[in-house]
Amino acid sequence: MTKQIGNTLKFNKEKYYLIQNTEGLPIPKHFGIKIRRPGSFCLKGFITEFKITKKSKLKLSELFLHLAPHEEIKEINGILPKIYKDKVRTSDGSFQKLPARLYYKKLNLNLDYSGFILIGKDISENTSSLLKWHHPIWDYQTVLELEIKNGKVISIKDLSENLMNYKEKINEEFNLYHEEISAQIDSWEKRNFKEKYK
Repeated sequence: MTKQIGNTLKFNKEKYYLIQNTEGLPIPKHFGIKIRRPGSFCLKGFITEFKITKKSKLKLSELFLHLAPHEEIKEINGILPKIYKDKVRTSDGSFQKLPARLYYKKLNLNLDYSGFILIGKDISENTSSLLKWHHPIWDYQTVLELEIKNGKVISIKDLSENLMNYKEKINEEFNLYHEEISAQIDSWEKRNFKEKYK
């Protein structure tokens, strides 16, 4: 699988990655925009950046998307996007225009969202995840759960310690399991091969 580009959220002057959220965060179709999925690197066809303000308000600050062919470019919160247009060379040597990529910046759009958002930062160095910017929860050292009501953060839970304890428990169980399996393999090898291949 190609490495995916993840959505982000700025909180307390730090950038976190969105791990999971309940339904309701805006996506392009909420603004009447049809998108295309350009390839496996961006399966959703868009990338969002949110922020939590000093007054604990949730806002949409940036949106990058791949516009579907023949779609009209629209304003969001009174802002038009920066437009990137590409061409690709076809098999006969001519150039074909690709649908536009749109980048909406400084949207500062208040969101009337209610639900939960899991965010993470400080990715573990030993992660083996295929996803470059969008990692599963166990790849993060810092994980927070935000509870939001009508667009305002009403509680924050730091899940980092619980997650770390759980990972340590899993690692211990895996190591015990690995040692047991290794012992069984060694025993099998001794019975079947060691005497023959001294």
